[in-house]
Amino acid sequence: MSKSTFLLIFLLIISISLTTWFIIAPPQIIPNNNSKPPLVMITPIEKMGKFVDYRASFTVYTVGLKRSFSASMYHNRSDEVYILADNPNIIYIKVRGTTWGNFFETLPMKLTNQCLTTGTDEEFCTSGINSLKFYVNGVALPDFLNTEIQNGDRALIVYGSETEEQISNLMKQVGYPIPSN
Repeated sequence: MSKSTFLLIFLLIISISLTTWFIIAPPQIIPNNNSKPPLVMITPIEKMGKFVDYRASFTVYTVGLKRSFSASMYHNRSDEVYILADNPNIIYIKVRGTTWGNFFETLPMKLTNQCLTTGTDEEFCTSGINSLKFYVNGVALPDFLNTEIQNGDRALIVYGSETEEQISNLMKQVGYPIPSN
């Protein structure tokens, strides 16, 4: 067998082997290193359809004092519902079904239907002449913590012995709608 015949048979075997290999296991396409692959976000099925982009606001008064949420300990504490430093009375809601209770659970404070414990551990509980009251869009809401936050909602939380007229004045000061009688 001559060298040229041997070389021809060798190349034929290599060609058949490579062809067979490409048919059985096709080559992987290697992306161009100069371009980045697109980012893909896979959303868990249980969260699909739940994402929203709502805004709401809240104001808290304790014995006539408007509470501030400007301290950094209150900001960006959840991906689903949070407040920011630039306007800490605006709530950003990202998941449908978020309640006022869910929001307050993200803050370093405690709020129940009877007591408000601030981030500095001051406690304001309903007793005697002072009581904790909740309003959303100007309407008293005893089941406040279990109420879903809606886009544009405005909540007012008041602890003290304010009369209805004083509460109405607080609502006017913070720009809340006043219900008509």
